[in-house]
Amino acid sequence: MRSFASFRNFLLLAVFLFFPGKILRFAALLYLASDALSFVWSRSLRRSFSVSRISARLRINRHERLELSLLVSNGSRFPALSCLIRDSSDIPGSADRDARWLCSVSPGRKVRLSWSVLVSERGSYAAGPVAVSCSDPLGRYPFRIEFLAACAVLVRPARSDPAILLHGGSPLGLLPARNPAFEDSTQVRSARDYRSGDEIRRINWKLSARLGRLCTNEFLETRDCPVFVFLDLSYSRFPERHRSELSETLVELAASLIRLADAKKQLCGFASREYFIACGKNLADTILDILAVIRASHEAPPPLDSAPTETGRPEAGSSTPESVSVSSLELDRALLSRALVSLPSGASFFFVAPASPDCLVYDNPEPVRGKIVPVWKWKFVKAAEYVYEKL
Repeated sequence: MRSFASFRNFLLLAVFLFFPGKILRFAALLYLASDALSFVWSRSLRRSFSVSRISARLRINRHERLELSLLVSNGSRFPALSCLIRDSSDIPGSADRDARWLCSVSPGRKVRLSWSVLVSERGSYAAGPVAVSCSDPLGRYPFRIEFLAACAVLVRPARSDPAILLHGGSPLGLLPARNPAFEDSTQVRSARDYRSGDEIRRINWKLSARLGRLCTNEFLETRDCPVFVFLDLSYSRFPERHRSELSETLVELAASLIRLADAKKQLCGFASREYFIACGKNLADTILDILAVIRASHEAPPPLDSAPTETGRPEAGSSTPESVSVSSLELDRALLSRALVSLPSGASFFFVAPASPDCLVYDNPEPVRGKIVPVWKWKFVKAAEYVYEKL
């Protein structure tokens, strides 16, 4: 095609230079001028056209609508009269429209293009590249450019409300409590008349002097309840039917527990076969990102002398301790001790695992110097909460 255009222009130039007819020479000159203008127009658009993303990284929950936006910029002095722009992605779901636009962009202007998709699967996905097809007004020099314009999309587990209540806890926190032992002497709730047996340090002397009778302070009852979640996604422990659905239910339940701890401003931690995150502050986003990509494990359980680390790699030991099963999570005593070492008494442990008959409760207090008291369980999956009490 290019060789034909070059040969055509060479003939028209010969006609303009050597043909005696003025009309033909003028027509040849007009065509050559328009062709040169089209060439400059096309090259200018190609060099100055750009496409970028509004956000380079997005996070969204499953079954929610994700909006992807592009910013198309024309930095040349010529308008792009007809541009076909196509965005590509591997995000599973149903889009509200095809991610293709036919638009025009004025010189020196920017155009924002958006489309949305209802995400159906959690995981890590990417949007891009973006293909732009454009040409000069006469269509003589079309071109096609691909811009990387990458956008990483992390789809977290779907939101659910399992109506979970955090039991136990330790004094002086942010959660309300109904236990007089959890009174916070720094937060006065109200005052009442003095009763026989009230402690002298509770008397509000300023209010008593103003009212002419003794008044006693009442303090707010608050507690702190860190949350630690153990998640077991062993494929062998699921029934053969609906394994994918059940594993997704467990992941969504674990995510709900982490979101609950984050909403209550509590410490949270997480452990599974590949990951271990000690309980701490501001870790909810990190744990939810892990839950976005975690998958059911087809492999055999890891040996009990190798516990998952913060990076997901096992640490080999010199000896093999006695095998125990922690609510269908086959973790050794060192791993459980490691989870409990940074937690106060009253912390809530949630063991989220498939409903399997070989699930046992870890009740040996020797390596952790404490006991785990079961509070409640679910019917369809083993999602039991245990309140850790130090001895």
